[in-house]
Amino acid sequence: MTPDRQQGVRPMVTAADPLPGLIDLALSRGADGALRHPDTLQSIDVHGLAELVHHHGGADKDVRVLLDDGARDNELFTSLANLLSRDVLVVPADATLPDPRHPVPVRRFDGKVVDWTLIQPPAFATDLPGWFDLSGGSVRLRSGPIVLALPDGVLVSTRENFVRHRATVARIVAGPPGLTTVGVPVREGGFLISEHSGAETVYGGADLAAILAAYPLYAGDLRLWLTWPDEPSHQHLLDRHLTDLAGTSGATIWVPPTDGVVVVVDGELAVRGRAGHPDEWWPYRPNGRGGPAAFRSDVDGRLVPAVGAVPTSAVVTPTGDEGVSPYARHEAPTSLADGRRRHGLSWLPKRPRVNGEALTLYVMSAWAPDRVAREGVPTAELFLLGHTERGGHRLNRAPYVLRLRAEPGTAVPAAAARACASAEVTAALAGPDTYVLPAGWLDRVRLEASVTVDEAGTINDEVVLPGHPLILRSTDASHGVDGLPDDLTRWPSGATPQTAWSLLPEGPDGPPRDLLPLYRKAPPPQPGLSLVQLRVKAAAAIDVAASAGRLLPLTSVRTRLTELQHAGIALALPRAAGDAAEVIELLQADGARWRSNRGSTPPTSLSLFDDRFERTTGQTAAGKSPVSTAVTISTRDR
Repeated sequence: MTPDRQQGVRPMVTAADPLPGLIDLALSRGADGALRHPDTLQSIDVHGLAELVHHHGGADKDVRVLLDDGARDNELFTSLANLLSRDVLVVPADATLPDPRHPVPVRRFDGKVVDWTLIQPPAFATDLPGWFDLSGGSVRLRSGPIVLALPDGVLVSTRENFVRHRATVARIVAGPPGLTTVGVPVREGGFLISEHSGAETVYGGADLAAILAAYPLYAGDLRLWLTWPDEPSHQHLLDRHLTDLAGTSGATIWVPPTDGVVVVVDGELAVRGRAGHPDEWWPYRPNGRGGPAAFRSDVDGRLVPAVGAVPTSAVVTPTGDEGVSPYARHEAPTSLADGRRRHGLSWLPKRPRVNGEALTLYVMSAWAPDRVAREGVPTAELFLLGHTERGGHRLNRAPYVLRLRAEPGTAVPAAAARACASAEVTAALAGPDTYVLPAGWLDRVRLEASVTVDEAGTINDEVVLPGHPLILRSTDASHGVDGLPDDLTRWPSGATPQTAWSLLPEGPDGPPRDLLPLYRKAPPPQPGLSLVQLRVKAAAAIDVAASAGRLLPLTSVRTRLTELQHAGIALALPRAAGDAAEVIELLQADGARWRSNRGSTPPTSLSLFDDRFERTTGQTAAGKSPVSTAVTISTRDR
């Protein structure tokens, strides 16, 4: 086709049978060989081409360039594919388009039909075919589900992710023998199957088992390459579908943890947690399939044959097998908590994933074992971190190490806890050998023995202890109030500072205090006491009443909350938060009213905790008492 013939073609020519997901870009070539804009006949670069495509709604479509010898400008159209992250179809060199309305390339010298040249985005380039079937010179839409073949299975894709998935699939190598891999998107807790026609269907576990009937899954192992949804209700639904898939197919189903992501490492699939650390695949096993699992997670987060696995939970032993990871372990099964027993952690979902069988775990303690047996394990948290024997290298920093027995349903695996824990807790959950033991479930966790751990992390001698249920003793919290944990209800809620009141003895009265009792309203005047009005920043104080409502049902936790409640303290400002409270005014009792000394110098907030503060009217620079103004405040005015 000559340039003059193409100059009359509009920039977006619609073929006689337009295809969904494809946009046609008709171009001309000037006498100098440069590409020309179809309307202005001005030269056009790759950014102008991309603008044309976007303007005509083709940003999410493949591009077919209606231009003779289009492959001569391969570099330009490769850049266009890169900008759009979509495939570009061009006419081969030495080929023409006799009829752009029925675009079929033919060779110039013999008139033979040739296929379109496929240009893939450089960042996602592969040897794999594109979205369309390009055989026989035609461009045809494929039919059926959108799937990409894996060496040991299949990846179900979508139109939106096809180019990226195709590039990822090209990097995958075959997994270990006996393991089938299926990648599948998840929508609202179900398995999403998209078709080239645009139809989408969300299937359950039993349905997916039927779809995968061509694969030898019964009594085998299926690795699902998926991402868990964020919504808890959708997570619970997916958990049910995975259980159904295992039961219907008869296969053990391996999935990443709820906060995990599947990545490609040297061509192999591996699991990474939220912080980027290797994590473990979770097994869903069909009913009646007992015995050790055929596969396990290695230290890099990959599934490998369970060669040399030992039948004790998470115990690590070196192996001498060539080509096998240097660790062998038995997978501890997990399940969702039943949700009927409160775990007591404000940041943990109501039904987290928990251990499905009893575990032997080790915890660190700053107190000697005999004291722990009497008073509990000292901690600022409402949970303990338990480590399997594999995590012995984390235990050798502690003065004392305790061995525990955690019954089924009492320990949350690190992978499940990291999804919602604070940054500080997440850092402590770096390895898959760690579990969270919530305070509300400690009545089913028993103290068994104290042990020693050498510098290499090997657990050695032990002293048997009474098998009492474990108790937590709150101490060393960041707020500085002994006997209270870190996880408390704070006041004021929201972001706005609030006014509070506090009664202070006039003159030294007892040792320095670690908390200051607060009142929401000014209390009645009392002889020998002064009243200070404070402006307290958001979340600086502790709501004792609300915290007690949360924590007192946790019978395995020992705190001072009951003591504070009996003393009539509903709010308390920790000494560590003293600079978060601004002193507004100091008042003295005057009969049934409080009198304000406006001429006195208000105390600093931190001095309120000091037993040496003179809580009378203060002194002027000349050593005389300041003049007090006759401003009175009645408790009825507050």
